Amino acid sequence: MSRPLNRILSTHARRTPVTIGIRREDPQRIWERRCPLTPEAVHQLIAEKNVRVLVEPCDRRVFSVSEFEKAGATVESNLNDAHIIVGIKETPLSELVTTPSPAHTHRTHLMFSHTAKGQPYNTPLLSRFVAPSNSEHNPLAPTLIDYELLTDSETGKRTVGFGWFAGVAGVLESLSSMAHSHLELGIASPFLYTPRPHTLPSLEQLRASLRDIGTRIATDGTPGALGPIVIGLTGSGNVAQGCLSMLAELPIVHVRVEELHSLVTNPDTDLKRIYLVHARPEEYLLRTSLELAHTLGGARGLNIGDISWRSQFLTRSSTISDPFYNSHPDALPAHLPGVQMMAVDILPATIPLDASQHFSDALRPYLDAVVDTHSGINPRETAVLAALERATISQGGHLREKHRWLQGSVDKWHAGNSTTASVGDAQTKPLHQGDKSVGAGKKRRVLMLGSGMVAGPAVDEIAKREDVLLVIASNSVEEARTLAGDRANVQVKRIDVGDRNSFERLVEEADVVISLLPVSLHVTAAELCIKHRKHLVTASYISKDMQALHERALQADTLLLNEIGLDPGIDHCSAISLISRLHAQGKQVVPRGPLGYKFSWSPRGVLSAALNGARFRLQGKVHEIEGKKLLGDYFPRVPITDELQLEGIANRDSLPYAGTYNLDSARTVLRGTLRYPGFSNLMQSFKHLGLLETGSTIYLKSWDTFVQQALAVQTKDKLDSAGALLAITDVVPKKHLQTLLEALEWLSITPGGAINATATPAVPSAPCAPIDLFATLLAHKLRYLPHERDMVVLSHELVTRDIRQPSAAEEVHTSSLIAYGIPGGASAMARTVGLPVAFAALGVLDGRVRQRGVVGPSDASVYEPVLTGLEGVGLGVKESVRVGGATTIEGHLVDALD
Repeated sequence: MSRPLNRILSTHARRTPVTIGIRREDPQRIWERRCPLTPEAVHQLIAEKNVRVLVEPCDRRVFSVSEFEKAGATVESNLNDAHIIVGIKETPLSELVTTPSPAHTHRTHLMFSHTAKGQPYNTPLLSRFVAPSNSEHNPLAPTLIDYELLTDSETGKRTVGFGWFAGVAGVLESLSSMAHSHLELGIASPFLYTPRPHTLPSLEQLRASLRDIGTRIATDGTPGALGPIVIGLTGSGNVAQGCLSMLAELPIVHVRVEELHSLVTNPDTDLKRIYLVHARPEEYLLRTSLELAHTLGGARGLNIGDISWRSQFLTRSSTISDPFYNSHPDALPAHLPGVQMMAVDILPATIPLDASQHFSDALRPYLDAVVDTHSGINPRETAVLAALERATISQGGHLREKHRWLQGSVDKWHAGNSTTASVGDAQTKPLHQGDKSVGAGKKRRVLMLGSGMVAGPAVDEIAKREDVLLVIASNSVEEARTLAGDRANVQVKRIDVGDRNSFERLVEEADVVISLLPVSLHVTAAELCIKHRKHLVTASYISKDMQALHERALQADTLLLNEIGLDPGIDHCSAISLISRLHAQGKQVVPRGPLGYKFSWSPRGVLSAALNGARFRLQGKVHEIEGKKLLGDYFPRVPITDELQLEGIANRDSLPYAGTYNLDSARTVLRGTLRYPGFSNLMQSFKHLGLLETGSTIYLKSWDTFVQQALAVQTKDKLDSAGALLAITDVVPKKHLQTLLEALEWLSITPGGAINATATPAVPSAPCAPIDLFATLLAHKLRYLPHERDMVVLSHELVTRDIRQPSAAEEVHTSSLIAYGIPGGASAMARTVGLPVAFAALGVLDGRVRQRGVVGPSDASVYEPVLTGLEGVGLGVKESVRVGGATTIEGHLVDALD
């Protein structure tokens, strides 16, 4: 006679207790310290439910590992043994366990999954729970329960969440933001001492601190320059109740909307009180605030704390690390000032202890019912069971009835990722985007951020691949469309390069990202790539901020490949390739002197490079040149070829490349930039005039006043055109004066000189740094005409001795590249920067590059395919060797310093 199923499961459960796993939150969410269960709740579950609790280690979590261990939990590096897995936010795909449990039963996941509203960025997550249409029911497929859908059956209100804490934290962040805004107006208020919620360990301490501010206001009042401080609050839900609870620590006086005007205009209004208007949005926030700002001016209507992200002024969310920003959206009349927005997206995470305690208490009844279900016990609380049914998005590989509308998105995802395992199969780790097999059923996506001067050849090369969809994202759509042409596998997207939110979704959808953005924005792109586990390729130097991302990139299994253009880039590839072969031949490199010439690229980059300091080793001696002296301490003659007369400028810090190239024992390590003779002296003269100034701005009236305005910043004197010409003779050496004056005339910026409107660009309407104005001018005056072409010269010199034959003569090995632009086509700079980027990106896309973290092209998996690709397009590096007594570049450089 067979026993009822629930008794069979119950007997099994007593032999093998249900195991609950508390997972760590996504490591990329640096401020996420909350936990779904407290150690006290864990202790109760173990005692009352006879469960086993596993905890993934996490040093960021508000509760320590030792606290959970004392409560009876076991610390495990993974949750493969768990039947029930609980967390706060959605699980990273790389950590999502959807296989059947060791007891060959399904798993249940509880989280804020952000999938129920059809959020496309989480379709891959949902698809790990839901099988394609027409699939059979799979009892081993995981169940997904979303906290957001746990509601009271009568009121419909959510029963498990953090809304009240969002209100509490939102008040503190908003008051802090307002105080900062007032300080910018020159007014310090008591709210400067408002604690940001993450800075104190408990809610009670935060309350006490705000209470002290309230006491100070009740005693001394608020600054008269601000007038009565009025706080507007809208809404009546949990968030609003949290706000009211926190504001109660201040000397609050409630007022009605219709009382506001007389309140703020009455000079006798008591400044020892804070006035609160609690009303519906249409009564206050969108009407009265603007009216007051318009009629009263001052500091009113300039601060919004958008806790629920519903304001019409909200252009983006903010972060705990960067909590507020200024916004002036189209909805705000142009004559009104912008508003300072506080819109932190995870406010409850700033009060992790109290928020976790509250959440854990609210979750317990539901978790108990899930444990009972896994144990084969019928839960006693039918209301709780019904709530869990409403909150279940998928079970058995199928969406619940009210979520069936999501099936179409799931089917599309499965169709495009046909190589992944089926829902509930023994898949332990999703395919990584760096694997060649990713997306075998669809085109793989390469995202190119930027469409500037070097993008063309990269676009052409990548677009040759029919299995690749290239997306060009730029703030210059016309420029991007020109690059795309009529190719079916190239798309164009408009973005605001200064707003990461405008292109984050594109990063998330890509397989590989190429950043051709300004150098200052590479780190922003890299952070998004780490967040979404996408590989990045750039042509720029590895900055300190980029290098600081190395460990995070490793944790995310993400490659951030830098320095893969011309210089840096081809110089690395050719040098490392040559040095590796020389070492294999038993030859030791004595000196090294690679020099790269740049011309047809961003004028701003050329000018900025002239401000960098430099450090190098020459014949065993380390030399350091300050940025202000760089142009004066140049090398007058660098004999790269017999055909060209060139001078050289030391390029940044060369010494780290001794390690990169395995040249720690080399007596000379120097990287430099090649220029035609006279460049350094002329650029130094421009610098004397203040044209390379970065630390101040000027409002340019016309181009003929540019020099005198820049000089005025340098000399701190008001100058007219005659005074400017006189000042030039004071700051520029006499021997360089004539050349400078001729250059100023050619550029149409001689003080007081005649201006040809067609020969100069439009004058910028906003104040700019002199260096940016000069770059704008150079970009206009020095642009290439259709019949012209540029030239790139790259050279390495390596002097070696055979370590097996110490008496043998030294050898001078050179590797050089001279490339020319194509008249009417791509420039040499665009080809030598864009093509290495393209070759490297395609190698990453195809899974041939296994490096991770922040790296340059030092691995053979990167530099060998790049050099091969360059050879195939006529940009191969040519090598030669001379033996014994040969004249070296090193000798000329030493003579120049002597």
